[in-house]
Amino acid sequence: MLVVQLPPPEVAGEDESNSRGVFVEFMTKVAQFNELVESGERLLGRFREELEYFRRPQISKEADVMNQILKSNCTVRMRSYIETGCRVHCQNISNINQLSSCENGLKDHIKKDLA
Repeated sequence: MLVVQLPPPEVAGEDESNSRGVFVEFMTKVAQFNELVESGERLLGRFREELEYFRRPQISKEADVMNQILKSNCTVRMRSYIETGCRVHCQNISNINQLSSCENGLKDHIKKDLA
């Protein structure tokens, strides 16, 4: 038969205190990890959203409805907008800046995760 000896009370108190410290440290790391996950999801979502602005297909000019709209609203401004792929230059710059800030945020996020 196996007999288990209990440690003296003063040692048992130290083990409990040590275990509590390890548990608190573990839970702190879990909370930090959860915060990193949430912020990473937000950054990645914004990055994908900004990237989709550049992947968006151009307006098809071959459709009859589009042809009629373009002919009836044919101005210099409309023509240049269509020629640029239905994009506004300042919006492209803004999207590139957003992509850059998201990329930097994701890189910082990875550094924090690895630390």
